[in-house]
Amino acid sequence: MIVDVLIWVAAAGLVGIGAAALVVPNALSQLYGAPVSEANAIAFVRAAGARDILIAGILAFAQSRDIASVVTLTLAAGALLALTDFALSRHLSHAVGVVGFAILTYLSIR
Repeated sequence: MIVDVLIWVAAAGLVGIGAAALVVPNALSQLYGAPVSEANAIAFVRAAGARDILIAGILAFAQSRDIASVVTLTLAAGALLALTDFALSRHLSHAVGVVGFAILTYLSIR
């Protein structure tokens, strides 16, 4: 089913983003619209990258247990909450995450 493929693509994307945050945190932070240079800020970007990899693992586990709709709904809500503190134009990636995970939720409960 196409939903299964899309969920695995989302998990792979989270692993890619997470790995980039661990390896090149400065470059990734610029893509997010919040460039960092201080050591403590770089540590935060790396922690967020590790979180994204963990979320990908949870999403893969949920997909294998047929409960992906619960996880995608939670991810959509989390991405939406992340937008409340920032200007939307600077954090388009979170807005795309909200829409993407909301679509996956809708498709997985149909």
